[in-house]
Amino acid sequence: MERSRSSDVPQRLLLSDQVVGVLRAGLERKRWTGELPGESKLCRELRVSRVTLRKAIAQLAREGWIELGGQGRRHRVLKRGRKASRRATGTVIRVLSPFSTWQIGAAIQTLLKSIAERVGAEGFRLEFEHHPRVYEKHLPDELARLDALPDTVAWQLLFSTKTMQEWFAGCGRPCVNLGMLHEGVHLPAAVMYNEVQSRHAAGLLFSRGHRVMVYLIAEFTSRGDRVGSEAFAEEGRRLGADVQVLTYDPKPQGVARAVATVLASKPRPTAIHLTCPEDCVTILCQLQRAGIRVPGEIDLLCGWDDLILDYTMPVISRYRMDPDKYGKRIGAMLLDVIRHGPGKPRELRMMSEFVPGGTLSEAGAVRRP
Repeated sequence: MERSRSSDVPQRLLLSDQVVGVLRAGLERKRWTGELPGESKLCRELRVSRVTLRKAIAQLAREGWIELGGQGRRHRVLKRGRKASRRATGTVIRVLSPFSTWQIGAAIQTLLKSIAERVGAEGFRLEFEHHPRVYEKHLPDELARLDALPDTVAWQLLFSTKTMQEWFAGCGRPCVNLGMLHEGVHLPAAVMYNEVQSRHAAGLLFSRGHRVMVYLIAEFTSRGDRVGSEAFAEEGRRLGADVQVLTYDPKPQGVARAVATVLASKPRPTAIHLTCPEDCVTILCQLQRAGIRVPGEIDLLCGWDDLILDYTMPVISRYRMDPDKYGKRIGAMLLDVIRHGPGKPRELRMMSEFVPGGTLSEAGAVRRP
């Protein structure tokens, strides 16, 4: 992914390079020992803005001259001659995904764009790495090869597997996982409230009169989706509904087969819940092709948002989170682990809201098959 245009202005980058040179020369002469002066003092002395100074400071940290102090703390001067760790150098944050950019959907595209803008303001950029093989089979040598790509400073993981999470947790490279971590893995992570959302979905469908429901889950999916399917089934059964979790092949033909299985079930479900927006569109088309009234005979609820869901007829009901807001917060988390190391694993909880749409019946209007 390309760096934000605002971080590519030549004059600003040239000025920050000059500031790096001035500060580096001062450090070489041991003008400062122990700690650098505060930002205000350096800005006045060098006659530059805080933005320019911070870019220069970040570069000196990557070179191993200083250790960033964090909010409210001075930057510590390191001993002359100390080499920067391989893990602390570079400007490229690599995004690892089993899906290509056109497959990941508008919400994650927006999330990554927001991350790119946040880290781009500090001199970093995102590069997208599409490598389905390392998801299909654990390939530590291939992960090591990717990690050794020039200028790599950190990773953003999408749809990561357990073995992949374990590998990145042990490799020492700054890394943030998008999604729920597997048990025993310690990484900074941005996590949806999958369990809470799924319980809400089960209760919502039950309140609309649904007593037979199905959760469709793709064969390859995230841990969060699996935890969500379990929570949906548990909550629905607790309320007194008949709930089935059905695994499907996430190709159009596989989705069509899953719909055929649902329609052939006895008793037939009156509500379908799943998290993939693209597959929701395919399911709506298949139900309408089969002459099933949506809503009414079967209701449809999606656990993830995408722009395409606003263009179906009826508009698909779904859960939505703010990808721009959370992208900025994930970008800040990436910058923090780059500057200060992983430390105690942090977790950013991402909240979603229910968007009614038009694929859910009103309470009491569900037609039993």
